[in-house]
Order: sequence, then C-alpha cells, then structure tokens
Amino acid sequence: MNFHVFRFLILFLIFTACEPAAPSYFVVVSGVDHEYAIVNLPLESVNMGLDDQKWDHLRIRNRSNGTLLDHQWLMDDQGNRENLLVGVKLEKDEEVHLEIVEAAGPYSSPDVRTFSRFVPERTDDYTWENDKVAFRTYGPDALRRIKEGEPGGTFSSGIDAWHKKVPYPIIDKWYEKELSGAGSYHKDTGEGADFYHVGISRGIGGTGFWDGDTLYAADNFVNYRTLAEGPLRTVFELDYAPYTIDGMSIKETKHIKLDLGSHLTKYEIKIDSSEPLPYLTVGLTMHENEGQAFWDEQKGFFGYWEPMQGTFIGTGMVVDPSKIESHRKHESPHRDQSHILVNLIPDSENTVVFFAGFAWDQAGEIVNQKEWETYLQGFSNRLNSPIHVRYK
Repeated sequence: MNFHVFRFLILFLIFTACEPAAPSYFVVVSGVDHEYAIVNLPLESVNMGLDDQKWDHLRIRNRSNGTLLDHQWLMDDQGNRENLLVGVKLEKDEEVHLEIVEAAGPYSSPDVRTFSRFVPERTDDYTWENDKVAFRTYGPDALRRIKEGEPGGTFSSGIDAWHKKVPYPIIDKWYEKELSGAGSYHKDTGEGADFYHVGISRGIGGTGFWDGDTLYAADNFVNYRTLAEGPLRTVFELDYAPYTIDGMSIKETKHIKLDLGSHLTKYEIKIDSSEPLPYLTVGLTMHENEGQAFWDEQKGFFGYWEPMQGTFIGTGMVVDPSKIESHRKHESPHRDQSHILVNLIPDSENTVVFFAGFAWDQAGEIVNQKEWETYLQGFSNRLNSPIHVRYK
C-alpha cells in the first residue's frame, strides 16, 4: 500500500473515532405558529461525547441570533439522562437552526419555570404550576379527615385551579402565607388567589364514568410519584383506588405533564377495569350555570367562560376528535353536579389522553370568551401539526 494512502487511512480513523456520536446541530420547523414550544430531543441525537462532569455545561444556541435557550434533562427510571427538552419560539414554516455548545459554567435554572410537589403540611395536596396557571388535587389524608370528622379535610378527585397572574412560582409562597397565618391565598394581594371551588365536581379535567344519569368517580388519590420538575416541564403520576359501577371495577393511574407556556395540562390516564370500558368521562364543571359553554367536536375542543369573584375564568379541554364517543352539557340544580361531559374512547393500551386547563382574565393575556375560544382552537391546530426536527 502506498505510504500516503496508508497515512490518510490512519488519520481518517483517528478523526472518526474522535467525532461526536451524533450531530450537535439540528433544524426545528412547524407547520403552525408556536408562541413557545417544548422540543424533545432523545439522548442519542445530542450526544457530544462529553465527560459526565460536563453534561451540565451543555447549552442550546440559536444560530441565527446567538441567543442561548432554556433546556431541561428528563431522566429514566435509573436516574440516567434520557431526553433533552428545549424551549423555542416557532413561526409557521420557518426553520430554526439550533446547535449544542459547551459553556464554561453549569446551567442555572431560570426564575420562571414549572414546578410541582406533594404538600404534606396542608394535609396532602398535590400541586403543579408553570408561568401561566396553577392546579391542585387532593390525597388520602384529606379524605380521612372528612370521614372521621376532623377539620381541614377535602373529599374530591376533581382538579382545582389557582388564579395566578405572575409568571414566577407561587405554590410555596401561597402555602406558607396560608399556613403561617400571615394571610390567605383566598385573597388577591397582587399575585392572584384561590377563587375556584371544586368540591366533589370534576373541576377542570377530572375524570369518571357517566352511566345512565349519574357521574361516578374515584375518591382522592392514594399514591403519587414526582417524575420530573424543572424549567420546562413537570411530570408526576397519581394512583386512585378502584371505584365500582354495577359490579364493574374501574381503576385509574394518571400520568400528568405541564409544560412552560401552556394553559393546559396533559393527562394520560391508564385504565384498569374488570371488563372492557367503552369510554372514560372527562368533566368541566359549570358551577352555578352562569357562564357560556361552547365546543367544536370536529376540532376536539370544549370550553366554558364564567364569572367568578368579580372576574372571569375560562376553562377548557382539547382532545383528538377521533377519540370522542359523545359529549353532553349536563345542567343540574344540585351543587357541583353541572358539567360539560366528554366521553373518550380508550386506545389499544386502554389509555385516554387529553389536555385541560384554564385562563384568568386578570392575568391580562386572555380576557374574554372569544380569545379563550381562539386559544383552544389554536391549541387543537398545534396538536394536529407536529413539530419536525432534522439533524445535520
């Protein structure tokens, strides 16, 4: 073999062995506008061959303007990095060119972020929030207190709303204020308040089973698991004890995600039933029936706009239209019984998936029913136009 050819082959092999295992440059494009989108990148697509100590020094840079974007690692069950989330603004059909770079120092989580946690200091709520909205639901000790006549109990598997109008996290701050006696989270002192009544209703996206003229539902959750909590996404799971309808047992496990920038939480509900379940029912409470209900079943969105404490709140859900079995507007004279009810068909894995959430007019972003309907329709359009990533 010619010496120069041999030398070239050796250098080529050395160079190839030192290259990153996968590209560090990629292009993101969407067929619709996204004011803020969370892009998911599997580990193998961003592996730069960094030492373990340097993974925290990774950054995502927009090549067109040099800005560094917020990111978050999602871990697997063993605590190993599995997916990288990146937050980016996308305009319709515009290509956004991003690259992975190494910085001198570790990444610091921004002040505006997602957050969730179990709250044992106030019985046992589970709460979650982002820069737009905050939610909570209730655990077994809250139910025990109701059954045993102790104060501070709550009997509900519905989803409660906290009206926040600031982008930074308020969960810890509001609980501390309430429990210390320094104030009440039921009074707005500038950041918002807990005006929403959930009771035994489904609240904003609580689930159950509509049978005949009755909505059956699980009691409070019995177990929780916090899976991710960070700047771009919080993820957790809630287990519920089985409930029975005419001898049929239904057990739900809820896998719940909330992304930064979204008014809607994503629910993936795994169903374990004693016989095949034709549908699972999702509810949006209408309280005293003083608001305006609207929907477009063909596009898969349902909404309600109602007065509350001298303000207005819009609640809603979005789902794949092909999964809708039926829906109804159920008005009742009884407290916590009026709902928009949507029956969803489980998939082959016996799972139903939907998004549910709210907007408060005092937050200043969505201030009337028309804007809320536009938001839900736009959310539906984005679900039907997936984001595409090309690796260079």
